[in-house]
Amino acid sequence: MKNFKNLLVWKKGIEITKAAYSLANKLPKEEKYRIVDQLTRAALSIPLNVAEGSSRKSVKEFKHYMSISLGSANEVETILIVLEEIGMASPSSLTPLKQKITEEQKMLSALIKTNR
Repeated sequence: MKNFKNLLVWKKGIEITKAAYSLANKLPKEEKYRIVDQLTRAALSIPLNVAEGSSRKSVKEFKHYMSISLGSANEVETILIVLEEIGMASPSSLTPLKQKITEEQKMLSALIKTNR
C-alpha cells in the first residue's frame, strides 16, 4: 500500500481540483447544476480515485482506479473545450488548467502502462 499523499499524481489531482473550483466560481450562477457541477465532480474524481487505487493490493486494481482517474481527467479537458467553444471562458484563462490536465494525463497513462 502506498501513501497516496506522497504520490505526485495525487498532488497534481489536488491542484486540478482547486483550479476547477476556482474556475467554477467564475462561471454564471445559472450553470451551477449543469457545467459547474459536472466540472467539479469530474475534477474531484481524479485525486479520489488515485487515493482509492493506491490502497489496492493488486496491480490490476491499482491500474483500474488509475484508468478511472484518467477518464475523469479527460472529462475535465472536454468541459474546458466546451467552455471555450461556447464562449464562457477565454482560451488564455483556461491554459494553466489545461496544462495541469495534460501533465496529469501523461502521469496516469504512465502508471497504467507500467507496474507499481
